[in-house]
Amino acid sequence: MVCFFPRRGELAMELSELVAPPTVHDANGVQLAALTVEGGKASWTAPADMHRDAIPWQIRLPAMKGVLNVDGLTRWDAGDPVRDACYWTPDPRSWFAFIENRWLLTPYQRHVYGPPGSAGEVTLQVHNNALEERRPCTSSTCSTRATPSSM
Repeated sequence: MVCFFPRRGELAMELSELVAPPTVHDANGVQLAALTVEGGKASWTAPADMHRDAIPWQIRLPAMKGVLNVDGLTRWDAGDPVRDACYWTPDPRSWFAFIENRWLLTPYQRHVYGPPGSAGEVTLQVHNNALEERRPCTSSTCSTRATPSSM
C-alpha cells in the first residue's frame, strides 16, 4: 500500500510492472478507482473536483509489486507545495501532514548556556506551510490547558 497526500486539481497516475490490478481508496476506505491491468500497466486520472477531504489516499497493490508515477508524489509541477520530494508511507497509521508541519518551529536546535537554576528565554519562529491560513495553539489561545515546554 502507498499512502500519500493527493495534490489539488487533476491527478494522473501511471503504474507499470504490475501483476495484479490495484485500487485507489480514500482514508475512509471508500474505493475511488479500480484500475485494469493490460500488459502489466494501468493508469487513472482523478478529476479536479474529486474530494480531498479523507486523506491520505491509498494505492493498494495486491501483489506489492509495481512502479508508480503519480502527479504530486513522484513528479511535480511548479504549483505543487513541495517539489522533488516523495512523501508517502506504506502504513496509513503512520501518515501525518508532513508538508504542512515541515519547518513548523525554527530554529530546530539551539544551545543556550547559563548558570544552573537560572531562567532564560528563547525565541522561536512559527512557519505555516499549510495550504490555508492557520494559527498555532498557544497557552493564551487554546481552549484546553497548554502544557509548558521544558528545555
